[in-house]
Amino acid sequence: WTFGLVKAKKAFVVVDGRKGPDFDWVGAPALSPDGRRAAYPAGDGARAILMVGEERIAGFDRVSDPLFSPDGKTLAYVAVTAGRYRVHSGDRKGPEFDDVSSLRFSADGKVLAYRAKRDGRELVMRGEEAVEEIDGSIRRFVLSPDGSRVACGVADKGVRFVQSGGRRTGPFDQIRS
Repeated sequence: WTFGLVKAKKAFVVVDGRKGPDFDWVGAPALSPDGRRAAYPAGDGARAILMVGEERIAGFDRVSDPLFSPDGKTLAYVAVTAGRYRVHSGDRKGPEFDDVSSLRFSADGKVLAYRAKRDGRELVMRGEEAVEEIDGSIRRFVLSPDGSRVACGVADKGVRFVQSGGRRTGPFDQIRS
């Protein structure tokens, strides 16, 4: 089990009964599928770090959304430096964006997809490739089990569509996934 806790104005994470180091703040921890590693954002003062077990990965203004692949081999997270968002996955850094959210791995763990914004455009990224560019707002997206396809629930001027492969179907009253 894993918890982020605060006591006497110090924040820390407890993993399987073991207390981690004290910080000014900690974010929600992610546990690897085998339960052996935890990753969580933390910080002292203005700088943020990502804790992965005992290792500190430093140098960010903000860090969030740690996520282990289903096989536990890859850790992905969002890091912000100088106002630019970037997804880190394993030892790779993705391209810079104005915003990033909704990281998810394919069921086989080989593909990482996420929502991104750049120059007012909403994108769904699969790895470093923009697989959907959206006019409107992405409400949610789903990834096929092997990561080869993406489908998005989109709202555009109050109308809801599903978009996949650049093609829209709809309109719909509601979209749930």
